Amino acid sequence: MFWVLDRIVIPTAIGGTFVRLGNLFNSEINGKESGDFWAGFKFVRDTSDPHVAAALQKTGYTDTDKAIDTVVNNPQFTEVLESIPFKHPAQLYEAICYVGVFVILYLVYWKTEKRHKLGYILGLFFVLLFTVRFFIEFIKASQTNADQELLLEYGLNTGQFLSIPFILIGLFLMFSPKGLFKNPEPKANA
Repeated sequence: MFWVLDRIVIPTAIGGTFVRLGNLFNSEINGKESGDFWAGFKFVRDTSDPHVAAALQKTGYTDTDKAIDTVVNNPQFTEVLESIPFKHPAQLYEAICYVGVFVILYLVYWKTEKRHKLGYILGLFFVLLFTVRFFIEFIKASQTNADQELLLEYGLNTGQFLSIPFILIGLFLMFSPKGLFKNPEPKANA
């Protein structure tokens, strides 16, 4: 089982990249407001954002696509567009980091002997991926009230709490004794 998992997580990291790019294109899982940060995005399709909802309402259109088109392309709505704050493109940051995870996994698999230790690549995947997620969560906007409560009480949100066990499992897989996980021996035909 670990033989397969060690190999399947390498392309899975690239899959995660495309998932996050999809989130970016759909204006999902946006970051916190970035102020004048040069890499900030205006997520005009994020109708759950009160700034965007208010801006779209000012157009008078009930059709969301028409309202967005008006805010973005009509010079009369320049001030309305400027009222929408820049936000960190957390999905893009995460996608770029997942490319890094892929490169590291690929290099470890092909350039080291660690590929022969069952569970090592899977463990490394867990450690890298969930460490990225843990830190990116600091710049993501809270998605639920429960996240807000956890953040106020513990300084961490749900995504960070869920990442910690996977990091620990990854460390266990990476640093477990060499013979702990073995391929099953083939049974002799009698």
